[in-house]
Amino acid sequence: MTYDIDLIVEISYLYYKSRLKQESIARELNISRYKVTRVLKSALRNGIVQFKIIDPTIYTPQFGENIEKDFNSKDCILGRKI
Repeated sequence: MTYDIDLIVEISYLYYKSRLKQESIARELNISRYKVTRVLKSALRNGIVQFKIIDPTIYTPQFGENIEKDFNSKDCILGRKI
């Protein structure tokens, strides 16, 4: 099912930015909570809503370069702690 882009963006802002609950959004827009859920899934599936996770434990390229320099090495391969 295809939804109007304006509706997708509006619901996405209300849910992710304004932190409204799906029930509140449904009431405000006079639509079913089920439709709100489907629209949010559509926003994710179509790349309208994207999440970015910043992992501060990942080493930066500068970190590897510093290790190479400190240990007089040509290559430094860093693994991630799991």
